Amino acid sequence: FYTNYDSAKALQLRHTPYAALDFYWPSMARQVRVRGAVVQASDEQSDAYFSSRPQESQMSAAVSPQSREIG
Repeated sequence: FYTNYDSAKALQLRHTPYAALDFYWPSMARQVRVRGAVVQASDEQSDAYFSSRPQESQMSAAVSPQSREIG
């Protein structure tokens, strides 16, 4: 998985490494659920993914206190 590795979500996934997602498939009038084990991406994968993001997105992620309460 890719996320802010200091976030509550990352801590929860490290503790219980299973996740699920649901999405609605309107043309089929169905909901699809995907679930399974997750593994944190390697440092190399994380760095490559971060580098592939638009520069504005990188800057926003670098300066924002993601997953933290702000005043």
